[in-house]
Amino acid sequence: MKYSYSEIRIPEDMASEVLTLASQYYAEQNQGYKLPELIEAGSEVQIPPRLIELALLEIQAKRQQKLERQKKTNNTVIYF
Repeated sequence: MKYSYSEIRIPEDMASEVLTLASQYYAEQNQGYKLPELIEAGSEVQIPPRLIELALLEIQAKRQQKLERQKKTNNTVIYF
């Protein structure tokens, strides 16, 4: 029996992994997303825009903190 793509059921845990990997491929090809594109992608999997925006702000803050820690570490002088 031959199945069409529309008839195949993909387990939830695999679907999440597929979407994650596909989004990585997309990001590599496009070198990023615009916020409306992220919001649209999130809406396709029922993620509210406010949660996309909140996640973006949190990740930006974490990356900024990491950069600041790295700068402090690189500027630290060790005396012997």
